Amino acid sequence: MSAEQVRMGVMKLIGIRSSGSREELAARVPKAWRELASRLGEIENVVDPGVFYGVVPEADHHKLEGQGSYTYLCCARVRSGRSVPKGMESLIVPAQRYAQVTVRGGTAELTKATIELARFFAQNALAPNKKAFGLERFDDAATPPPRSVAGLAIRLDQVGHDPSEVAPRQVDAERTGDARPHVLLAAL
Repeated sequence: MSAEQVRMGVMKLIGIRSSGSREELAARVPKAWRELASRLGEIENVVDPGVFYGVVPEADHHKLEGQGSYTYLCCARVRSGRSVPKGMESLIVPAQRYAQVTVRGGTAELTKATIELARFFAQNALAPNKKAFGLERFDDAATPPPRSVAGLAIRLDQVGHDPSEVAPRQVDAERTGDARPHVLLAAL
C-alpha cells in the first residue's frame, strides 16, 4: 500500500449530513448511508450509482478528541445538483490535489492507510489543507454503502506527523471484517 498524489476535478455531490460528537456519529453515519442507499432513486443525474463519497471538512480531522461537533456527509456524485430531494443537500467540492491511498480490509488495513498518509505528507514536506474536504470513495456497486464510520476513525489530524508517532485508532467493530476496498483522499 502506498499513497500517491492525485488531482480531482470539481465534483457536485448530493447527500445526507450527519453532525455530532464522534460517539454520536458512530450511530448516525451508518443510518445516513442506509437512507442514502434507499433513496438513491430520488436523486437526479447520478454519475455512477455504484460509487459513493464520504465527505468530511478537513478541519474536523484537526480538532482535539471530544472537542466540538464533527460533520460527515454521505453522498452520491451528480452531473448537476439543481434538484435536491427533501432532507438532502448539495455540495460542490472544488478541484483539489489529494494524497490518495486504497484500503483493502478492516482495522489493521485502516491503521496502515493512516500511517501511509502520514508518511506521504512527512516525506513530501506537505501539510493537509484544513480549508478543503477529506474524502472517502466507495466503489462497490454490489454492496450498499459503508456500514460504519471508518473514515472518522482514521484521524487525519495525525497526518503530517512522523509516521512512527501515528497512534492506531480503534475502528468501529462493525467495520473490522469488511474487506471491501475503498479509497481515502486527504486534501493537500
